[in-house]
Amino acid sequence: MKITPIQALVPKKEVVKDTNAFFKSVKEEFTAGLRDAFFDLQSADSYYLYSIRTKESSSIGLVCQIDRTSILDNKILKHEQIIKEKSDLLKGFIMQSGAMTKPIMTFHQNDDFLLQTYQEIIKETFPIFNIQIGEENHEIYKITDSQTIKEIEARFESFIPDAFIADGHHRFDSMQKILEENENLEGIVVVLFGANQVNVKAYNKLILGLSQEESRALMAQFHQMGILTPLTVMSMPKNSHEVTLLLGNQAFLLELNADIIHKYQNAALPIIDLEIFSEEIFSTVLALDMDDQKIMHLNISQTLDYINAPNEKGTCLFCFYPIDILDIIKVSRMGMFLPPKSTWFEPKVRSGIIVGNFHE
Repeated sequence: MKITPIQALVPKKEVVKDTNAFFKSVKEEFTAGLRDAFFDLQSADSYYLYSIRTKESSSIGLVCQIDRTSILDNKILKHEQIIKEKSDLLKGFIMQSGAMTKPIMTFHQNDDFLLQTYQEIIKETFPIFNIQIGEENHEIYKITDSQTIKEIEARFESFIPDAFIADGHHRFDSMQKILEENENLEGIVVVLFGANQVNVKAYNKLILGLSQEESRALMAQFHQMGILTPLTVMSMPKNSHEVTLLLGNQAFLLELNADIIHKYQNAALPIIDLEIFSEEIFSTVLALDMDDQKIMHLNISQTLDYINAPNEKGTCLFCFYPIDILDIIKVSRMGMFLPPKSTWFEPKVRSGIIVGNFHE
């Protein structure tokens, strides 16, 4: 896979007073005025490291451009279906702003040489930008040593055959269309993390506006799909093929039976619980697509907030066991797709921390 350096914009830390307002404005309206007032254009095309640290963890990724040839040769692989309307809206925003305000978050197979190289750079260099966001410290480092750059480029070209989208399927789809329409664009700006630098979390589903008839139909279908056990306290599932449910204020554990698992068994592909529920529950029982407004997609923090709040009738929360990252790699390399919003990756790259100007 071929990588190239980027022309980057980095925020002027002294003018970023309200981080929430700043990141919101960058995400929603990246204008020339905002760019000139809040960002410094780096003097030369370069590679950068994006470090995200908490008290418990540390992740380092390479900010670069994936060469257009590698993009068109499908070296960046998707694992989720996209919603065309959302992709088209993002395309318009990106074209108007003339920049990637948040690089596509991707991951690749683990590589000890690359990780050790990144760690050495961070030990020996001061960040050109850093900011505290909640419990996370986000830092940007510029790679300046020419020999190190050659070694990183050679490593990717020789040992990293592909990368996988973690966060940003719709932005990538939008940028891919822009790239195909404009032969002068050189590539797409990404952050490349090793697989051991990211974590896959459950992306749970909350169904709103259920009628009594739909609630009864859900219960009947749950009993058809497996063993349904009432829970005294709502909790997260501990294994794959287990799903915990909160129907109104009643909690259950559903253990999928062998028949339903066998129905979705394919020798070439892993069995994904969300895919089973997307078909057997959301589509068949409730006639909902995954982008329906009656479905809310909750990360683990949002899920816990919902569980701890008073719950109304007419709702059902589905909590899934996280998808294994190796299954995501397998699905991606097979050219298959999971339903939209199947995965939640952490840590998250933030809008506006480093911005890639379009290359023409």
